[in-house]
Order: sequence, then C-alpha cells, then structure tokens
Amino acid sequence: MFYLYLVSNFPNPFNDETSIVYELGRDADVQLRVYTVSGELVKVRNEKGVTGYNRIIWDGTNKRNKPVSSGVYLYVLEAVSGEERANARSKCSVVR
Repeated sequence: MFYLYLVSNFPNPFNDETSIVYELGRDADVQLRVYTVSGELVKVRNEKGVTGYNRIIWDGTNKRNKPVSSGVYLYVLEAVSGEERANARSKCSVVR
C-alpha cells in the first residue's frame, strides 16, 4: 500500500537545522518544498525515500544557500511511486 505519513519536524522552533521525519508505505521519490507564509518558494530538496521511516534535514537556508530570516515557514512533502502520489504539509519556525 502506498502512503505518506508526516511524523513531525524537530526541533521546532530551530536555529541551525530541523529534521523532518516521515513514513512511506513503499519506496518513492520524495520532494520537500519550503515556502514563506506569503507563498514564496524558499528551498527544494529531492530525495529517494524507502519503505518505512525517513528523514530530510533542512538546514534553514534558501535556494542560494543563504540563511533564512527568523519566522514561520510552511513545508510540503510530496512522494511519487509509479502512478501514485501523496503529499503532506506542516509548518516550522526559525529563530535566529
């Protein structure tokens, strides 16, 4: 069965980095997209997720690898396995 379950991110709030933990029902291509609350795309990470628990680390940088400002950020995880697709979303806070 294919599913994506977002466990959490920790620490939250964070300063240097946060770990985003998720579970997959089977192997999938996973993309993490981080946005500002106004909808601006801040960072994209692509990973290969395996069945079970996985972790993506966001180091609090933007697309140019510069530290983002303090604030609330929204993130979306999207997993694709064959023709199936699942996504999950949440938020985190950066404190500098």
